[in-house]
Amino acid sequence: MQVKGAYVVEKVDEKIKKAMQAKPEKFGYGIVKPSRWDGKKPRVVLLCKEARLAGLSESKTASSYREPTPEERERGAFIQLHVHAAYCGLAVQKLEFDKTDLLHLMEDAWEDQWKRPRLEAFMKAAGILTSDLKEAEFPSETLEKKSRDSLIQLAMLFLLGRNSDEIEVLLERKKVKLQEFLKQSEAAAMKLWAERVRTAA
Repeated sequence: MQVKGAYVVEKVDEKIKKAMQAKPEKFGYGIVKPSRWDGKKPRVVLLCKEARLAGLSESKTASSYREPTPEERERGAFIQLHVHAAYCGLAVQKLEFDKTDLLHLMEDAWEDQWKRPRLEAFMKAAGILTSDLKEAEFPSETLEKKSRDSLIQLAMLFLLGRNSDEIEVLLERKKVKLQEFLKQSEAAAMKLWAERVRTAA
């Protein structure tokens, strides 16, 4: 591991101590910040400017790197494009998006805590989710009774739901007055909330 071009000394043994006494200018201290996800605290570490003094072998990656030639770049781009085309061809060949494919797609999304709320919203709008359904239960039986066209519609809305602009464009092409509809929905929601508060009181 390196910090600002210096090597982190993970273990300070007698050899390191002698090297610090002989060449103190080659050593110093720094702070290693952990990944934002692992929950660990920053720690102070001993640093050394030379890998040999730190008991490490010098990495040859940086010194051996060279910029690819135009021919190498062209070759790499050609191969990458060819592989991507082959990948797309495989997907077209194997994924017919029959009911089984669509159910697997939605069940995988259901198990994802980030994707599930978006899928649930469309399922509720389609009348698939009901109040008597257990919270953690994927509505497989209900979905299996739906036609392939209905499942395709649900899957497309779910996938497009990551970017609501795309759905808005499609609605506008259907001559839907979206802003007016949203204002009416907001007014209805405010009325329902007022009734809920009044009932609770």
